[in-house]
Amino acid sequence: MMRSAPWLVAALCLAVGGGLLYQRTRRVDAGPLPAEEVVRRAWTQGRRVPLEGQQTVQVPSRKIQVEAKVLQSAEGNLRIEYLTGRLKGVIVWENEAQTYRFNPETKRLSVARRRGPGATASLSQEGVQLLNNYTARLDGEAPIAGRQALVVELRSRRDAAHWRRLWIDPKTWFLLASEEHQGTDKNLLRSSQFTSVHYLTPGEAPSEAQFSPPADLIRRYASARRGDTSSRFSPEQLGKLVGFPIRQPSALPAGYRLEGAYPTPCACKVPHQAARLAYTDGLTALTLFQCGHPRCPKNTKCFGGDPRDQMTAFRRHGAYFYLIVGDMPHLELERVLDSLAAQ
Repeated sequence: MMRSAPWLVAALCLAVGGGLLYQRTRRVDAGPLPAEEVVRRAWTQGRRVPLEGQQTVQVPSRKIQVEAKVLQSAEGNLRIEYLTGRLKGVIVWENEAQTYRFNPETKRLSVARRRGPGATASLSQEGVQLLNNYTARLDGEAPIAGRQALVVELRSRRDAAHWRRLWIDPKTWFLLASEEHQGTDKNLLRSSQFTSVHYLTPGEAPSEAQFSPPADLIRRYASARRGDTSSRFSPEQLGKLVGFPIRQPSALPAGYRLEGAYPTPCACKVPHQAARLAYTDGLTALTLFQCGHPRCPKNTKCFGGDPRDQMTAFRRHGAYFYLIVGDMPHLELERVLDSLAAQ
């Protein structure tokens, strides 16, 4: 991606993640299914659909609007080309083994091991976790990208003011659009919507070559730097890699679980790696950045960030600096950081 602060990339991914799912075409009749079953199918069958389309992602509070062209295979391979906004010109390729991100502005092609979409059993577990943390209600139908979609409203059991509206294609169970709100309809946090989508037939299946950069691009611009790896670690393993013990909050919001720990570059002037802990409640993400490296100059600018943004909170506890990004009230983000103080 472009040279954006990690916190901003995390915030944008909260919106993008809702629309770029791993899918495979399967035409079925929705019938009078309960809302929970519609969501369950969207999180399993609906995450395996080969397609091509165009998607718009918006984060109103940050005045962000990004349009992207998406190509996806039945195996979960992915190509995303950003057409507008801060990521214009950036292209992402994902195949079974690697994730490539080309930034034409910096003339850099980063290469990392792919984390992958997860096995079917894992996707099913995500659906169970989601329905444990959210109530689902059908709210009619509406056209999206030229297709009639089922509208589902999800309400958090933890915070009733935080909710999401989904548009799901009952022919494929593909998630065509999503909106996140806090309180009323007018308070839109993020949205993602396919403005056009074409489900690919077997005869239209993309070639494997479409999910890797051209060989010439790899030869000229590929490079590996600290923080590029997408390998998932336990906090204990990551602590040994980055050079300081990884701290985990004792006051996570109800329903959230640790997805994984990942290295991330610290933005200070002394090159070293910091840590990123990813948590999820099955639908929304909570990202905790932390740096406690002994070489860090402790200038409170380890990850960038905007103190005016309600999605983020900052804190220093002793030799550690923390930044947290999440879809929840600001006071709850502060409570998570407070729980790290005694460690």
